[in-house]
Amino acid sequence: MVMSLFAVPAVAADKASSEEISGTELCQGRIDRVYFSGNETTRESTLRQELSISEGDDCVLKKVRQSRQNMMDLGLFSAVQASLTRYSDRLVLQFTVREKYFILPIPRLSRTSDGEIRLGGQLRIDNFSGRNHKLKITSERHAEDDGAGRKGFEHSFEYVVPRFSGSRFGMHVRLQRMDKQFELKRDGEVYGESNRLGDLAEVTLIRRRDKGAGSQGWLSKMGFRYERRGHDLSEGDLGPFEEGRNLTVAAGVVRNEVHLEKYRRRGFTLGGTATFGLRVLGADYKYQSLDLFYRGYKPLTDRKRLTNVNYNIELGYTNGTPFGERAYSIGGGESLRGLPTREIDGDVKMLVNLEYLEAFEKYPALRWVLFWDVANVFPRWDFKPVYTENGLGAGLRWKIVSFVRVDLRFDYAVSLSERRGYAYFGTQLNF
Repeated sequence: MVMSLFAVPAVAADKASSEEISGTELCQGRIDRVYFSGNETTRESTLRQELSISEGDDCVLKKVRQSRQNMMDLGLFSAVQASLTRYSDRLVLQFTVREKYFILPIPRLSRTSDGEIRLGGQLRIDNFSGRNHKLKITSERHAEDDGAGRKGFEHSFEYVVPRFSGSRFGMHVRLQRMDKQFELKRDGEVYGESNRLGDLAEVTLIRRRDKGAGSQGWLSKMGFRYERRGHDLSEGDLGPFEEGRNLTVAAGVVRNEVHLEKYRRRGFTLGGTATFGLRVLGADYKYQSLDLFYRGYKPLTDRKRLTNVNYNIELGYTNGTPFGERAYSIGGGESLRGLPTREIDGDVKMLVNLEYLEAFEKYPALRWVLFWDVANVFPRWDFKPVYTENGLGAGLRWKIVSFVRVDLRFDYAVSLSERRGYAYFGTQLNF
């Protein structure tokens, strides 16, 4: 991401303007017309399927508020306002949206929270064709340790349809090719270095339980994934690592009750996925795994400033893995902060991230954070759930409200076991 595009916003806290509905005293009788303004890119059909109320329905303020929140929850708008007016004794409901920028800059320069520099080109459209579809095409060079470490290339294509218009179904397609230097390390032992060559194709089908408005509620998903892996050894030997082909079928359920505000989230989401490795169609591995998660975003409403307590819980288990790798690892800015990236790996994972966030009063887009990460991974034959790694730290969050899902993040964490500090910087939230 090109960092020079962003400037510190000097805005006052937006207390309630985006939450209120103007003309509430007119909410009597039937609604004669619903129309939208400000949606220069977003199609009206995309907005209409978020409505809990429509023409011919009795005016109910609760449904008007729910419709407004459903549009905010799309993540496409920095503000959504609703207003009720009467023209010639006709009741009109208007929704006015303020669209974000949907295309990120090209060329792309970004840094992950683990210090991996990514340089290349990326086309990312978060509201493709105005239907809330997401398109991402990437071709970039990776370099670890802020450009001084292992290097490689990655090319990928990703297309996400959260919901086809007028239906309860969605889809996620991902294609990837990788050629990257890789340390052959497992269970703390280094076997060698290689260029890891890989191709991946993945298709996931999504079905919502209800055809009604909004993105909240239960959904089920089924995915198919094919991956081919090879190694070009440059040092040492492969050890337990293997070349081969992997074919999996995954089935899962998710409940999403997360609501978006201008500067923060509230609510919760939970889910689970069962994955089955199949030794068919030339694939080499057979195994099963189960992954569960729960994430909560709790606003503290008795505070003067925007304040949240956010938490993430992840559990995972597998009885086997492809390519000789461990299924799970901890360490780094995306899991347990305070340890080097992928420092500890295993077949069983337990992870808890706890964060306290508070906004600056005059700059609500900027928040400071205190966090505590607790985690453990271990081989399935060496069960030790009591032993945990702990990371404590502080950081900053800067929400770029003009773009979709862009939050600048700086963290500094110390592991209680290593007593060393690590700094992390990223362009997206870790959960």
